[in-house]
Amino acid sequence: MDASIFLHSIVVVIHALSGVLALLSGLLNMVGSKKGKRHRAVGSFFVFMMLTSALTGILLALTSGNWFLTVVGVFTAFMAYTGWVYQRKNNFTIPDVVAVFIMAGVGIFMTGYGIGLLLGGVVFGLVHVVFGGISLALVRTDLLVITKRKLFSQVAGVQHISRMTGAFIAALTAFLVVNESLFANYVPGFFIWLLPTVLFTPFAVYWSRNLVQNKFNK
Repeated sequence: MDASIFLHSIVVVIHALSGVLALLSGLLNMVGSKKGKRHRAVGSFFVFMMLTSALTGILLALTSGNWFLTVVGVFTAFMAYTGWVYQRKNNFTIPDVVAVFIMAGVGIFMTGYGIGLLLGGVVFGLVHVVFGGISLALVRTDLLVITKRKLFSQVAGVQHISRMTGAFIAALTAFLVVNESLFANYVPGFFIWLLPTVLFTPFAVYWSRNLVQNKFNK
């Protein structure tokens, strides 16, 4: 077997395995208690698997020339990483700020390209606009926190919840898209891309509201 094919196969296996493990560990934390050492341990494992899956996915996308999957990989890695930052750190460090600016560029690109597709009559452009819009909303929050450091502790809990849920949504979306052929006769392709976001975003909103209310009642 050619060495490049062998290496490519290894990356594919790592990508798929880490993606499945991220999906399972993410689901475990979503349905289980949101407190305690188990939640933190499973959460750390989830982040590691998400970053592994995202980075190998970016590598595969780059080698195949698929820029859209490349930026989706960046988006996924950003969600998982910053979700971890808001839980485990006291503020943004220089590497974190660099990640925010990279995501800003990717978000602007996705949104602009998606609008261009929609204007050209391509419905799938909606997927680009949704992911780009979410990216820019996250970046806006991060920039506010970076410029007003006292905000970090105030928004950390909600940002952790929303971004970890977002990373799980990304993992589930990837799973559905990879198996898109199973649903092709029932739903349009762009709907599969957006279905996990529609289904699980309300959970993130609910958990975030509970967190805020609990803090307020203390």
